[in-house]
Amino acid sequence: YTVTVPTSVQIANAASDTMTVDSFAAASLDGSFALSGAGADAFNVGGTLTVAANQPAGEYTGTFIVSVEYQ
Repeated sequence: YTVTVPTSVQIANAASDTMTVDSFAAASLDGSFALSGAGADAFNVGGTLTVAANQPAGEYTGTFIVSVEYQ
């Protein structure tokens, strides 16, 4: 299977201050991106958070889509 992750996303706090998460990558836990005999697997998704010099502290949230295509 293949995993597709976004190029970048914006996350925001309650005051609408934003930060960018980019450089997304998906990594298979065993390096194979292959289903087990039971039809299961797991993978991690990570990215880089860009924080401005005077970024307000607080809780930032956002969503992004990860697509999995079984081949």
